[in-house]
Amino acid sequence: MDDFVRLLERMFIPGDVIEIRVLSLRGGKARGISTANRIKHFRYPHDVDAMVRFLENAKRRIERGTWAAHGVYFSVNPREEVKKDSVGSKATDVRYGSTLFIDFDVFKKGSESSDVWLVVEEVRVKPSKEWAVRNKETAKRFLELLAVNVYHLLVERGMAPAIITDSGFGIHMFFRLNPLIVRNEELPNPLEQQRDFENKYREVFEAVKSVLIDVLEEVVTVEAEGQKVEETKVIAEIIDNAVADVARITRVPGIPNSKLAYSVEDGEITFDPSRLVETRVLFYDIEENELFGHNGLENDPLDVEWLLREYQKAKGMKKPKGIREAQPSNTDTPILDAVWQQMFEKYDFSSAISRAQGLGLVEIEDENTVRTLAKTLLRIYPPEGMRHNFFLQFPSFFLLRGLGPKTVVKIFALALREAIAFGWDEEKEVKDRAAATVEAVVNFISWKLGEEFTKPPAGWRSVIFENPEERENPRLRSEWRAIRERLAQMPEDLRQGLGIRAVTGEQGLRRHILKTLASLGMLIRSAIEGSEGGRSKRKKTAKSPDRDKARIKPKILHNFEPRDIHDKVLHKLAEVYSPEEVDRKDEVVQVWEELEYYYRELLSPYYEKSLVLSIVKLREERGRKPSSLALAIKFKNGRRELIRLGDFKIYVLDIADTNIPVLIKNGKEKSPNLRPFMGLNDVLTVLGSPLFLSPDTAIQRLTRMTDNEDRREFEGRYAGFLDDVLQGYYSLVYRTLGEVIRELAERANIEVTSELEKAAVLFLDMLARAPIVVGGDISTVDTHMVTVIPGKEGYEEWKIIMPTRVLLKLFKEMKELVAGVRFENVTDVLNKVFLAEERYVRDRTEGFQGRDKAYILRLDRIKEVAEAFLPSPESFMAVILEAIEEAEALKLQKKQELVNYFLRLAEEYGGVDIEQIQTMAQDPEISREILDRIKQELTEKGYTVEEIQDKNGVGLRIVSNRETAPDGMFPGTAEAATEGGGAQ
Repeated sequence: MDDFVRLLERMFIPGDVIEIRVLSLRGGKARGISTANRIKHFRYPHDVDAMVRFLENAKRRIERGTWAAHGVYFSVNPREEVKKDSVGSKATDVRYGSTLFIDFDVFKKGSESSDVWLVVEEVRVKPSKEWAVRNKETAKRFLELLAVNVYHLLVERGMAPAIITDSGFGIHMFFRLNPLIVRNEELPNPLEQQRDFENKYREVFEAVKSVLIDVLEEVVTVEAEGQKVEETKVIAEIIDNAVADVARITRVPGIPNSKLAYSVEDGEITFDPSRLVETRVLFYDIEENELFGHNGLENDPLDVEWLLREYQKAKGMKKPKGIREAQPSNTDTPILDAVWQQMFEKYDFSSAISRAQGLGLVEIEDENTVRTLAKTLLRIYPPEGMRHNFFLQFPSFFLLRGLGPKTVVKIFALALREAIAFGWDEEKEVKDRAAATVEAVVNFISWKLGEEFTKPPAGWRSVIFENPEERENPRLRSEWRAIRERLAQMPEDLRQGLGIRAVTGEQGLRRHILKTLASLGMLIRSAIEGSEGGRSKRKKTAKSPDRDKARIKPKILHNFEPRDIHDKVLHKLAEVYSPEEVDRKDEVVQVWEELEYYYRELLSPYYEKSLVLSIVKLREERGRKPSSLALAIKFKNGRRELIRLGDFKIYVLDIADTNIPVLIKNGKEKSPNLRPFMGLNDVLTVLGSPLFLSPDTAIQRLTRMTDNEDRREFEGRYAGFLDDVLQGYYSLVYRTLGEVIRELAERANIEVTSELEKAAVLFLDMLARAPIVVGGDISTVDTHMVTVIPGKEGYEEWKIIMPTRVLLKLFKEMKELVAGVRFENVTDVLNKVFLAEERYVRDRTEGFQGRDKAYILRLDRIKEVAEAFLPSPESFMAVILEAIEEAEALKLQKKQELVNYFLRLAEEYGGVDIEQIQTMAQDPEISREILDRIKQELTEKGYTVEEIQDKNGVGLRIVSNRETAPDGMFPGTAEAATEGGGAQ
């Protein structure tokens, strides 16, 4: 229940009361299966532990088949007080509205017999609970893609949710509200206060719902086999209207959805565990999230006042009588003067409108509605230097949302007229603005119809954002900063008339623009959906695959000099592209091999030029579910990226008759989905070696490979060629990159679970803090210290001996640093990751009596693991090597002190034996070295020394140049002590 507890932290404050309900199946009975409903209240955070115990008990019983509960639910908004068990709460018991909850009810009861399918990206599902239970993985992937795509479009509108959960059969989104929705105490009586409170919450729900339906139409495609369906209605029904109640409860994530697991047959309750469906938290805004591409920064709460103001404005527009499908007609209207009429003739606007029939674009004839849209557009009227591009690109924003071409031209004409009156633009620029707008609309229609056109309809996002392909955190183009001064100096009456709040700072400007985009989207939807006629006529065509693109090949420069592998691949694909089916497949295979070598050299740490430091195979444990395998790729600049091997598949790469590669599975073409590799590509792009190019960059490079100078003209004329070549390029990238990454996974020599990864980091930290001594061999270990045994060549061959007692002591001191790591995890990681050898060793400090298990590790393996898991492995190794050097220096110092000490004794008493030295040195090898040094120094001083063997072992005896001790008597014996004056 850890995920649920973290969810509560985002939704409730101390003192709030949370209601928990367990709702059970009715209408049957069975021995050993409870059908009781339970309601309990808990005060946050005082009662969280008790709540968790209750929830874990309910989860166990549901999973074991002893509680026929449909599910376990919690209150979205806090209650006023803790009630008695089994007493539920109503809207009058809600303390305040702090969170808005939206339920995307994707898989519904009963609809399996329908031939309607929902599609997001390439995942296709039937919106039926029965279908979802039989196809759990596909349903799960669909919900993930739905959540991610909806989230990114909400971010663009400045309306990002704080939490997203998977309910098993749908998606739940939680929006924090600012300000909170509370009862208006100025109203005359509690009844009116309560009614106003509930109505305001419901109105916020309706406002958000209107935006979400617009978003869903961009994300979800509805397919129907053999029947007509109203697509807009199908999409609108995904949003569950029942959750508009402020007292609503929703499913606790982490407890299985058991609606289909329990059933009643002939009065008997049966349980089928295979029909339990997992629920989970997908997204918290305060945590980094790779799936959503989120950086972990908190999302802004929903601005309730702005949302309601814009929603009321949209509701207030005249709609039913002013909406009809676009038809060819006279373009003469007071809004459009002679200059606009000239542009209509120049770009054959009437013909474009005629061709647009059937696209489902809706014209709005009510001028008040058009003026409202134009006035809203004025909030983001562009600064000088980008106005031409704005009029050339931003009309697509309105057209993509279903407005008709005449309506769009009127909106921009009105906005231009007002901007000139306010001094934001100049009269002399009207002709340029009119030409850009009409050209944009005509080109959009040509693009929708798959026709050839002189210039392509540029996307609206690139005129607003610097990084239009980035959906999570798009950055405004720097030119937009210029409108801050205009907004700051705007008269108050004009500011209020346009509905503009004070804008401060870079983030304030960004919020202003994003909210304006959201407002325009709401107004457009309100205008189009205001009548049944408009709703039924609007059709979805943006994702239609039936456009017949012309395959005209441009002239490719054969003397083009590629600057990198991407230029080489794109140039080769452009060069061999042959609509006439001339076979040049061998050349494609050759460039495929070069791309594969580039990826191997770039990503494999075994290559000298590689930017990768290490690769670890990470097995992610996910409760009772099968573990998933990922590669943790560590770069030399310290960055680390995770690639989940289950997120991409290896398809067959076929080279089509046009010589362009395509991905094939079961005889069907597959589109390359490069989302799993985006994070990896971002890192490598920063390092100057991208894995692949963005579509915009690829098109720019292809433009340079031809004799075309204007990119837009090139893109418009050769759209079919570009589509094929880019598809081939990304198919080649996907196939090659997938193969290389899977090879790297097979070669990775470190494999850990998420638990062992934490344990490895903890052990490295322990080692960096451990006391270290240098020993001669494994037989001379101090079991109270970490001992280093030097190797013959280089420190890589050195061994480190970690006694168990030292390991346990360090673990007790440091285990609080890494929560959830047990001592068994540390010993496991020593065996499985560090490849340590276990051995029992004797402790010389205990006179051969002590025995202790120790782990013997190679220093080169420690370095390898540090490179894989630590952000700064160089610093870690520097600490370890410095500690070893200090231990060596201490050892040499101790050895010299022993040499000096026993040299004095030898000179005074005529000799010394090795047993005495070993008593103090605690190491036979060092004792022998000391004896040899004493012999050498005595010889250098002019003594004649001989090495003898007697009952005390090996020793030295001075035989000349000085009075010596009697035969057989060395310092330290009783006789020597007596005759030599009691030497100690």
